[in-house]
Amino acid sequence: MNPYKFFENPWVYKFIQELFHSTVSLYADLAVSHVGAGSNDTILDIGSGLGTNRRLFPKARYTGVDINPEYVAYANRMYGDGFRVMDAGRLDFPEASFDHAISIAVCHHLDDETLSAMVQKALRIVKPTGALHIIDPVLPASRVAPLKQLIFKIDRGRHQRTLQQMEMLLAKTGRIVGMDFCRGSLHDVCYFRLVRAPDGGHATSTLPQGTPA
Repeated sequence: MNPYKFFENPWVYKFIQELFHSTVSLYADLAVSHVGAGSNDTILDIGSGLGTNRRLFPKARYTGVDINPEYVAYANRMYGDGFRVMDAGRLDFPEASFDHAISIAVCHHLDDETLSAMVQKALRIVKPTGALHIIDPVLPASRVAPLKQLIFKIDRGRHQRTLQQMEMLLAKTGRIVGMDFCRGSLHDVCYFRLVRAPDGGHATSTLPQGTPA
């Protein structure tokens, strides 16, 4: 039996979220600060989990998708309809359907190929004036961070990356037009804002001065 199946239970997942409240708060702060979804904006939450991110965007027209049917059923019970079962790498929406797409704490669960597919499809379904917002924990910036290293070792997300690895991978598919980085007590967390690369090309991105590599 896969031991990580245990964490797919909504109540277990909820307990873990409460246990790592400080990291979840970092996610929320970055989302509220950078996404800026206003009244009547449409927003797609990719990997919406139990639906708690919906509370971050009270004025937006929100849609959440997650691959776990139990999470989706829980979210629909708690927050009303608007959540659908869907694979992050196979987003099934028409082009230019949303003003914003967000992905919070999903990327470290996806291998490089699936993550690139998610970014490509997400950028297709956001409007030309919109953006994809990615918020994810990254491997500790400091080499002396035993607690953070331990937490990542037991994390069920098996595709953990450094900040630079995230940047390089995302820049292969979209154009990075904004980023942020927060050191937390349990996780270091990154934020990237992506738009479509012009003419289908790939963009290069330089980390802001002072940002940890």
